[in-house]
Amino acid sequence: MSAMRRLAILDFDFSNDKVDSLSDLFVGIIVRSAGLNYGDDYDLRNAASYATDGIYNALKDTNYFEIVDSVTLADISQNNSISTGITRSTDGADAILTGSLNYTACGRQNFTKEKIAYDSNKKKEVMVQEPWVRQKCQLTLNYRVSETKNNNLVIKKQFRESRNQEVSQKNIHNLNEPEYWYRDMINKIIPKISHQLSPYKITETRHLKVDKTYDSEMKRAETLAKAGNHAKARDIFLQRWRATSNPAAGYNAALLYEVEGDLEKALKLLGEVISINSDNTIVREHRNVLKAIEEQRQVKKQLQ
Repeated sequence: MSAMRRLAILDFDFSNDKVDSLSDLFVGIIVRSAGLNYGDDYDLRNAASYATDGIYNALKDTNYFEIVDSVTLADISQNNSISTGITRSTDGADAILTGSLNYTACGRQNFTKEKIAYDSNKKKEVMVQEPWVRQKCQLTLNYRVSETKNNNLVIKKQFRESRNQEVSQKNIHNLNEPEYWYRDMINKIIPKISHQLSPYKITETRHLKVDKTYDSEMKRAETLAKAGNHAKARDIFLQRWRATSNPAAGYNAALLYEVEGDLEKALKLLGEVISINSDNTIVREHRNVLKAIEEQRQVKKQLQ
């Protein structure tokens, strides 16, 4: 996913329709924008909205993806007919993530359980049948990622979750509401999606290496990095590394490459710094980046 970090996330739909290409995806967007509904299930609509928000927040929290605005839709006429023209502008997105959700409302089934009770008439313990209620909920979530450049479907995955709850008839009020269950199941799935798409978490508040040369340009780069201007800070650190072979400059430039998601450049630069300074901090960071690259390779292999 390193080449698809600028990601547009579209609202999840709640139909049973399959979306296997970017063309199908856009048709679904236009149908929804025209005011047509895939269904009237209140819980299902809310579950789809909850899934969209959850994935958006999870991917944003990785600090790996830049979440950009969604696609620009074709114009819809006043009579809600679907326009044939589709404007495939994604405001700079490298890829689009969308999906569908099928949530089966929690069904209830009556059954009985045997239990031992004291019969005051017979003055002894007897086996009685007690009425119980079983509630079962199921949820299927599909997501897919399509490249905007060539419309290729890159990733398509499906997750299924189910929950069972049993209570005695007299405690039926203790059964959880449908909202509780769909949130519980979606919360179980979302971290898996986040890990598949971003196999490691970047922490942007990195510990830059302290410069002991009192270089004013190094100080300026450090100030820029702490203010979030990573690209400009990286360029200054890189320039100072090339000019002075200052290990702090090379290390800090590599860290900012990593924050930007360019692990290959970070690894190469850390290797250069290690060749003149095998400080434990530098070696450890080199190892971490190497591990992150290998994790990415494994994820890509798994998703093929």
